[in-house]
Amino acid sequence: MKRVILTMAVLLCVAVQAQDVDLEKLAGYVDLEKIEIPVDARSVTDVTLSPALLKLAGAFCSDEDEEITDFGISSVRIKAFDLYRADVGKVREAMESIAEKLKNEDWESLVTVTGEEEFVRIAVKFVEDKPVGLMILAFDEDEDAAFVNVAGDNIDFKHLAGMGMGMGGHWFRHLDDCW
Repeated sequence: MKRVILTMAVLLCVAVQAQDVDLEKLAGYVDLEKIEIPVDARSVTDVTLSPALLKLAGAFCSDEDEEITDFGISSVRIKAFDLYRADVGKVREAMESIAEKLKNEDWESLVTVTGEEEFVRIAVKFVEDKPVGLMILAFDEDEDAAFVNVAGDNIDFKHLAGMGMGMGGHWFRHLDDCW
């Protein structure tokens, strides 16, 4: 989880080309607001980087970051938490529901792991051969759950993977190889 937080901090300083966008209209946007973080969770990461916040972050980036700022990102949303005392069945149901929605909306699956205690989906949404959405669903019954959505107009995943999306945790181990 710490790597996810670090990755998002880096994204704050590089994803500054966001435009004023109605998130609901982005093809790669997945609404995570209905995902309830368990009240007993001891470790929680809840990140919302809207287009306005991404623009604000750009004001804090150095000139050296200028050449890597256009990653085609309009929104980043993360909900991650440990499953201490959580209703793991409810969390897994939420993940399976989102995974089914992605399948029905023609998202392309990159990684699928399904086991008794583990559930992972990494999917990408394309529009006219341009990646416009990334959705990561990761659940380990004994540890934690993560819901990550990155939406934009032509997301540069190679740079995202190089910044850490493919480095941290067992959820992301295959992402670097996909690009």
